[in-house]
Amino acid sequence: MFFPKLCCLAISSIRYQIDHSINGYIGTRQSHPIIYVTHNPDNPETTPTHKECHRISSKQGQLFMPQIENYTHLKHRLDDHLNQWYSHYNYAPPKYVMPYKSGRRLDYEFFENSPEDANPRPPKFPIVYKGKTYYSKNEVLAVIVSRNLGLQFKSEVPLEVNDNTTYCLDGLIGCEMADFSMYLEIMGMPDKPDYMQRNYQKIVDYSNTGLRQNQEILYIFVPNSYEFDSDNLEIQIMMSIERSLPEPEGWLEAVTAA
Repeated sequence: MFFPKLCCLAISSIRYQIDHSINGYIGTRQSHPIIYVTHNPDNPETTPTHKECHRISSKQGQLFMPQIENYTHLKHRLDDHLNQWYSHYNYAPPKYVMPYKSGRRLDYEFFENSPEDANPRPPKFPIVYKGKTYYSKNEVLAVIVSRNLGLQFKSEVPLEVNDNTTYCLDGLIGCEMADFSMYLEIMGMPDKPDYMQRNYQKIVDYSNTGLRQNQEILYIFVPNSYEFDSDNLEIQIMMSIERSLPEPEGWLEAVTAA
């Protein structure tokens, strides 16, 4: 599934990173491997026609090598996103102002400042994944989906809903590029009335704090760990991030011109 605003944001973000980092390539001169620097934010005199040249074996070459590798990686990512964009549209992708700030209550800073692993209740059936203990297989699957999307994930994140009640939600998803975070709550065991009643009360309590479905919180309803739909969760997360983004600068003009 294609998410046009996210694609525009990724293109704007990568271009911003390229503009503020070392650009260049590896070549040879007199049979010696050379790093050619074509853009250096710390040296405005460096341009594609006035390149810096450093032998890879030199001290400067060793310093620049990781930055050239990073630039190459960014270029490949940019090309991938541009190819994706032009496979859907015949006009240039509109731009977001960088660095992007969402203005959301649950922005990326909220994610960074939120504690995790705050549940005082030990898990009944602990699941260990990559050295960390989780409360359920469903929680682990949510972690895997989030990280496969390049997102950050914190588990068992506390939320105080009133003076007497604090819940630990299954997860908090963070997307630095979109300056975005969102709670994730997995609702299981629909065949147990008491459990479902507690889930209903949680939803009411979360709503009373201002959390909106698919905006600040995502509810996933699953009968059991064997019916967890990872593909659906991936789509729901991406749609929520896409929905959070305003139209980029020049969006209407570009669509009209097309």
